Parts: sequence; C-alpha cells; structure tokens
Amino acid sequence: MNYLCIPLHIRENIWNALTVPKYDGPAVKATLEEVTTRPVTFAELKAAISKASSTSVPGPSGPFYIIMKTWTPKVLKEVFNAMIMIWETGQIPL
Repeated sequence: MNYLCIPLHIRENIWNALTVPKYDGPAVKATLEEVTTRPVTFAELKAAISKASSTSVPGPSGPFYIIMKTWTPKVLKEVFNAMIMIWETGQIPL
C-alpha cells in the first residue's frame, strides 16, 4: 500500500475533495487546488521515504524505496531541490 507514506491529513483532504456530495466540478477543483498548493517539505520527504516499504516504488518509473533509503543526506537534498524546481516551474530538467 504505497499510499500509506502520504500523511493522513493530506489523504483526508484529497478524499474529501473527491467525495464531495452532489458532484460540483468547480468545487472539487477548488478544494484540490487548496490542498495541493504547496510542495512537500524536506522533512516530509525524509519521513515518507523512511516510512515506505522497501519493496515498493513511489511511481511507475521511480527507484525502489530501498535504494532511496541508502541515499546520503547530500543526495537526498539534491533530489529534493530538483523536486522543488519541478514543482515551481512545471518543467522536468533534462
């Protein structure tokens, strides 16, 4: 269950956004925008990696968490910085 590394309050916010009574597209969109307006913090990233199962991956092409758990603090910080850059610019570096 890969979703277990997502903090509970974020899962609840996403669930609440997707299960709005009497579906209203703009209301759902506004709620999702509200709960996803900021990137994760470095502490949240570290916590998610440490809590994740070593046999799972965070995405379809991502490295296994067992590999991520061996990253040095410097490597983890570089990955975090790249993730923030992608979040802020919407562009994936080549």
